Amino acid sequence: MTISIVARRYATALFESVHPRASTIVRQELRLLADVLMRTPELRRFLTAPGITPAAQVQFLERQLATLVSADTLAFLRLLVTKRRTEELPGILAYFEELFYAATQIKRVTIRSARPLPAELRETIKRKLGAWIKEQVELECEVDPGLLGGLQIFVAHQVVDGSLRHRLSELRTRLRSVKVH
Repeated sequence: MTISIVARRYATALFESVHPRASTIVRQELRLLADVLMRTPELRRFLTAPGITPAAQVQFLERQLATLVSADTLAFLRLLVTKRRTEELPGILAYFEELFYAATQIKRVTIRSARPLPAELRETIKRKLGAWIKEQVELECEVDPGLLGGLQIFVAHQVVDGSLRHRLSELRTRLRSVKVH
């Protein structure tokens, strides 16, 4: 995802205004809101409709979210809606998370598996990865049935591919390179 300059500026301003006091809470709330916007095209259309005044959009958000999100997040949403920048929310979230991880020295690790991993195994992986990279780990798990088995681990810009699909691909490559007489 390419993050626009506008999204970077909004994310930086928000992060500087809430860190360290509430950056964890705001990040979780932004994630939830970005997910809701992505899954609800009607809400996205409502918040970007030029025919609906920002005041009406803000009033709607306040009624819906006043008891669900922090005052910091609600104030930020008011600003986004008033400035007609709600479409920037995914980029704002992405850059806010970059700032968050850099400031907190937490490593975001994504584990992709063919099936959902049991909680016990997730905790074991998280603990061992934390010891390996010598940092606190935030683990995100994804399911990709196409892997067939095994795991893919994504840490920063590194990928450890221990999936069955990858191993079969390597085997296919080696078998194709063998000369049979």
